[in-house]
Amino acid sequence: MEIFLDKNRFDSLYNCSFYNYDSVPRERRQNVIPGTFLLCLYIVFELLYLPCLWVFLRADDARRESCYRLMLLMAMLSMLSINSSCLIIGVYAIRGDVFCDRPNINFLIGMFCFATYCAESMVNFILALNRCVEMWNERICGQIFGRHRVYIWMLGALVYGAAMGFAFPPPIPNGMLVGWFWNPHLPFSDDENGNYQHILLPMHNFCIGFGLPLLYLIFYVLMRRKLRLISNSNNSSNDQQQRAGVDNRPNQMNVFLQVLLISMLNISFTYLYLYMQYFSVPNWAIIFASFAWACSQGFIPIIYITLNRSIAKGFKNIFVTEKIKKCNADGAARR
Repeated sequence: MEIFLDKNRFDSLYNCSFYNYDSVPRERRQNVIPGTFLLCLYIVFELLYLPCLWVFLRADDARRESCYRLMLLMAMLSMLSINSSCLIIGVYAIRGDVFCDRPNINFLIGMFCFATYCAESMVNFILALNRCVEMWNERICGQIFGRHRVYIWMLGALVYGAAMGFAFPPPIPNGMLVGWFWNPHLPFSDDENGNYQHILLPMHNFCIGFGLPLLYLIFYVLMRRKLRLISNSNNSSNDQQQRAGVDNRPNQMNVFLQVLLISMLNISFTYLYLYMQYFSVPNWAIIFASFAWACSQGFIPIIYITLNRSIAKGFKNIFVTEKIKKCNADGAARR
């Protein structure tokens, strides 16, 4: 934001007068097929998110469990991120737009979209930490994330995203390359002096790409240890309580699979996007990275619906049971 408000500095870095971006005709800059696919994914993914959010807002677990509140926030941020990974870059690809078509608007779009991405990544990280702490010690998890404390973590993630997006140079949507780049003048001019590099981007992507698998490895070890202890203590005085814990294993595994798959989808594009900011890659690799990013956002509702029992049950009750009741009521009224 500081760069945007400083006219002299903005003009020195984002001035398009030293080259002619129309030297490449718009027809050659367009990528209609990838852009159309991204727009189709945008429609499908957003439609899948809506019923999940509705179930989250009505489910008892969403109001009681801190992990579900984190999942709800992550789903809302993902819906916003899909605008950058699918809608914006899809439209730009079809039109063949580059930074110099609308410098000011593109700069502002880049700030907001990157802030949303960083906030969502941080919520993802906090969710993984929440799962590990709860599996290790539920009492300590309640002390750290219980009641209204989870909202402090959520607010911290949003503040972090805003700082990352608005305090540093943002990525710019590039329809000619079908991706987001910190160098706004690609492919017409290279950033030889590193004027557009985000100094914290490598650290952020490394923490997400390396930290999330590490947290879920810890989660898996803790879960196996806890289940082994429960299995070995079936003959103790609180045998009934321990067996209840064993019966809860499928639900624990489902929660683990949910957060693991969501995180793996985010990791799939993290290193790709980081690599192509510093090294030249073929166009197909850039397009692949963009689709990986889009799918990392859009597969979240599919994972929720297929692996989360509470959401699947709520989805069925709201959209299947209520529809059957309505049909029965209409049939009775006709009689």
